[in-house]
Amino acid sequence: MEYEKAVLYEIFPAWIDSVYSAPYSHILPPPPPPPPPSPVPQGQHQLKMDTTTISGSTPIYNRKWVIAVQDSVLPLEPSDREDFEDFFTTSGLIPDTTDISHGYKIDLDKLKTGKDITFIYRSESENTDIISLSRIQFDTTGSYGVFWGEVYCGRLCAEGIRVSIRKINGKWVIHDMEVLYVS
Repeated sequence: MEYEKAVLYEIFPAWIDSVYSAPYSHILPPPPPPPPPSPVPQGQHQLKMDTTTISGSTPIYNRKWVIAVQDSVLPLEPSDREDFEDFFTTSGLIPDTTDISHGYKIDLDKLKTGKDITFIYRSESENTDIISLSRIQFDTTGSYGVFWGEVYCGRLCAEGIRVSIRKINGKWVIHDMEVLYVS
């Protein structure tokens, strides 16, 4: 289990950067409000160009994100285990038979990212983004793994992602991510 925890904490920054590459990149922003009506005399046309730009100094992009993390890494359900075994079979790998049917508590101090994000446990807040992760199913060599992660961004706003990881030159990297559902 300690090996799995070390891998989770190592791969977490890359995973969180991929799902939070931009604030809610999967949700389109609302359209701007219509311009105020201005009377234009008959036969004359006023053309104006909007020269405002969005920059890094715009307040919404400088905001600190608070993300709630499920208190524990969730154990795999039997259906998840079957899906992961199918994934390994189609990838030509043999899944490890270590029992991963129990979760373990996530240490928030070990969740590091390069972004201005504060992590709290879900039990501390209900009114924020929520992420949850499953246990990692490794292959027999311990150089490939697969887990699922969920990102909740509000009521009826979530996505589930299957993440396959591999060890390259001693470092764990995300090999592939497949969106399983979006709501």
